[in-house]
Amino acid sequence: MKYEPGMLAKLLPLAFDDQRGWGVSLSETHVEEGMPRAKRDPSEGGDMMAMCADAQRAYWRLPERERFIVGSRLILDMTQERVARALGVTRQYVDAEEFRIVRRMCEFLNKRPLDDGLDDDYDDLEVQL
Repeated sequence: MKYEPGMLAKLLPLAFDDQRGWGVSLSETHVEEGMPRAKRDPSEGGDMMAMCADAQRAYWRLPERERFIVGSRLILDMTQERVARALGVTRQYVDAEEFRIVRRMCEFLNKRPLDDGLDDDYDDLEVQL
């Protein structure tokens, strides 16, 4: 299983949805250190539950400010403008940070860099704190 930014962006809302859209309660799954990554135990809800646990693990290891950005954007579906206003930064800053944070989450879960050259797209972006 290789995590990609687009996949993780779609998993995060599911990982924090109390019913997860398929009737499995959040209380039936919990994330523990050392829990297998994207491994299936049929009694625990299968591959999707394992992937949601991975998404939660990556999310909770982020610093608070990064959790706020990713959580507001991808879990709560707030606009970049609204997140930028809350942080007192530009929309472009939120866009660049969201991009970097989700990529780092994938790299954490994959235990290796994504190496797709996309990091270079934001290296030259002027962001305003």
